[in-house]
Amino acid sequence: MTEDEYEELKKRLTENCPKKEICGICSIDKGDCWLLHGWKKEGAVYKHFYPLLGEYLSDSKTVVLYVNNIDDACGKPTYNGVLSTYIHELFHAYYHYVTEQKQAEYNYIREIEEAMTEFSTLVFLRYMENEYPLEEWNNISEWVLKSIGKKQETIGDLPAYGFGRYLFDNIPENEAFDWINKYTERLGYIDEEDELVKQYKQMVCPYYPTEPEKALEVLRKILNISIKPCDNGFDENTQKSLGYYVYLLVDPNDEKPFYVGKGQNNRVFDHIQYAKENPQDNSDKCDRIREIGPDKVKHYIVTHGLSEDEAFLVESALIDVLKRFDVALTNIQGGHKASVRGLMTTDEIKRLYSAGNLDYIESNCMIININALYNRSMGYEGIYEATHETWRMAKKKTEQIKYVLSEYRGLIIEVFEVDEWYPKERPTVKGDSMYLGWGFSGHRAPDEVRNKYLNKSIVHKKSKGMNNPIRYSL
Repeated sequence: MTEDEYEELKKRLTENCPKKEICGICSIDKGDCWLLHGWKKEGAVYKHFYPLLGEYLSDSKTVVLYVNNIDDACGKPTYNGVLSTYIHELFHAYYHYVTEQKQAEYNYIREIEEAMTEFSTLVFLRYMENEYPLEEWNNISEWVLKSIGKKQETIGDLPAYGFGRYLFDNIPENEAFDWINKYTERLGYIDEEDELVKQYKQMVCPYYPTEPEKALEVLRKILNISIKPCDNGFDENTQKSLGYYVYLLVDPNDEKPFYVGKGQNNRVFDHIQYAKENPQDNSDKCDRIREIGPDKVKHYIVTHGLSEDEAFLVESALIDVLKRFDVALTNIQGGHKASVRGLMTTDEIKRLYSAGNLDYIESNCMIININALYNRSMGYEGIYEATHETWRMAKKKTEQIKYVLSEYRGLIIEVFEVDEWYPKERPTVKGDSMYLGWGFSGHRAPDEVRNKYLNKSIVHKKSKGMNNPIRYSL
């Protein structure tokens, strides 16, 4: 996706955004009429729509979000979950918009629409360069799939929900935008009675494809998408034999890995192809590939024949170990579940499983997670440096917060008393603009405060996928 394509996509999405902003979820107060709290009026009665998270109402061009349901799916704070759901519904709006511009009939085929909308949402989030982590959508997908079985009678089937995630994991990055473009081209022309469509619909009912690989190939045919050749790729028999695998991209100049990944089929080669076709992408990974020379990068398969869950665990362990011993990886995200199950010293393991639980913090306290910034070898000064700046928070919070608790991998490892809060500019994740955050100067808290919180565990309070590093309550 080029920068112009990215901006055009944002522009088209916001055409149907009630607040005319791509990230317009500024509040989840009940006063926002389009952010309902899990309830919808039917006649004179309000019914709990469960597990519906959001809707696009084409007649009024309105996005409705069910915040209580999103709370259930993601845990609090809900900002990333709300945003992810919001973008998902905006893609429904976008596909309506495309057909209106063509003056074509909107041929809504639910099984295809849900998969392509979920896929498009994930592609969009990926191009936001992890500012809004993709893991949030894992939680949403898992929660909806579980909830459908419990409450199916309230909204009926949601066929193929979760299949968009499969598409995202198995369609190469360099093909992703082609799929979105091709779907918009075909809108209004995909016939419900087409034999391929019937075959696809049978595969994905009632909830998820029984044979997702075949469903993907049928959808490829429906959208008339040809398979792009992959340089030095595995043949079909090798792909089938590999299953899920974990791989390394290695710099031949020093024989050190610079990227760890997991996948199947030709996923290990996609990064090289993507870096060649997207010169405008200046991520650390792509820059490193170009610096080495795309055709010189070495590819290693660490282990194969795994389930997806096993591949996640091996990938996570490798990322954790390599980063701990100062191998310069270009992975944006840490390992899957590394924050609670990753590399630890034996002392940390003892503290983790023998530590008492922390169930409550005073209103003048906040917790800051420093997993991404702290190295165990840094000591007290390192904890302070990782904790004291710079954070997104409201100015009014700085007026009430007196103590800051440093959390590392579920444990409170230090407590600071704030002397002064100060504003400080910080670049966004993309690095193309600045925002005003807050930092503090302070010192180690008095023992009577410190002893209440130090070496206590909040693992039992950490919801899966919770990505905001700041907490004001438990």
